[in-house]
Amino acid sequence: MSAVESLGRGAHVAAWFNGRARHVTPERVRKLQRALPEAHVFSSSSLDEARGYAAQLVKHLPGCVWRDLSDTW
Repeated sequence: MSAVESLGRGAHVAAWFNGRARHVTPERVRKLQRALPEAHVFSSSSLDEARGYAAQLVKHLPGCVWRDLSDTW
């Protein structure tokens, strides 16, 4: 089974982008949303936004969480 087949449409996937990272663009976020239309895709630009998204993830735990690590260090 390929990676695409195992992810399907992203029904049990959450992806989280650091919206302030220089490599994260609205187009990059939209591309992932198009590739996995059923996934929960977050792009936080502030600590308050991140806390809100974290609360959503805790309430509705996905099977897989992907986090963008660009500009982390």
